[in-house]
Amino acid sequence: MTIPNALYRALCTVALAAATSAPLHAQAGRDTTATATVKLQDGSALQGRVVAETADSVTVVSETLGRLTFARSAIASISPSEAEAQSALAAVPTLGHSRPHQARWARTLEVGVQHLSEVVRDDAGAMTGISVGATLGRSTPKSSVKVGLQINYQRQDPHPAAADDRLLTITAVRDLNATYRLIAQTFAERNIPQEIDFRFTQHLGLGRSLVNSKRAKLFVAPGVTYSDANASEEAELAANGTVTAVGFGVGFYESFAVQLAPSIGLSQNLLWTEISGRRLRASTVTLSGRIGSGVSLNAVYNQRYDSDLIDPVRKTFGKLMIGVQLSR
Repeated sequence: MTIPNALYRALCTVALAAATSAPLHAQAGRDTTATATVKLQDGSALQGRVVAETADSVTVVSETLGRLTFARSAIASISPSEAEAQSALAAVPTLGHSRPHQARWARTLEVGVQHLSEVVRDDAGAMTGISVGATLGRSTPKSSVKVGLQINYQRQDPHPAAADDRLLTITAVRDLNATYRLIAQTFAERNIPQEIDFRFTQHLGLGRSLVNSKRAKLFVAPGVTYSDANASEEAELAANGTVTAVGFGVGFYESFAVQLAPSIGLSQNLLWTEISGRRLRASTVTLSGRIGSGVSLNAVYNQRYDSDLIDPVRKTFGKLMIGVQLSR
């Protein structure tokens, strides 16, 4: 079956216009010009450019050691030295744009502080609190699965009452070829600031890489979405159903990443859905800087929009988080 390219061009005209300086092509295999960290089976590691790979050997050019060739059996892993901007506190997970040569597990733990903007005008004011997030993922040369859990606890200003929200995300990706991917995203959450007992969102999309250069990557995935949300009995708007959304609709996922420096990355992710004329949007911007081996400092901005919310509840609210992340 031939996939019409016109569909993706129509959906992403604006995004492409912003990224015209990056080459619009997918790279097959490893980017041999990028610096990578090569870990050996004996526990040692070195940084260099992977200039050649075969089934039996890998050749690396190091600035300090020169050109080295290793047997494939002597190498434990090869990973980019550049920090990909990902955060366990992101409302919309960052899609892994690169694939490892061998299957590997990844684990992160992140703790930070957060500031939530006003949700209900003149009632639920801005809040400050703490956030804890953790992810567990497994990637192979063709697919990846990542599970994330986020727990936020905040104190409402000016009231002393506490509020919290919890978010569970599951992202599964399967590469069809160098350009197209299947993606499935599951979101399950409880949001006390919005008076939502439970909200479930499932997005299934067929995605395409539109930009895949050394420094910038852009991926889009239009598809179908199912949502089910139940408001708490205490919610002022539960009676007229403005907090509740149930049914099938259309969805659009977008993931953009750019490498600002070898240890600093920026990512932007968006999930937009429309169900029976109701538009919901969740977006995340993450600035990540590696400050040590397996340690990153992240600044994350999450924003939510719901077209059917009415005064005094705000249609849009944001959350700023700053956290320290440990990766392994």
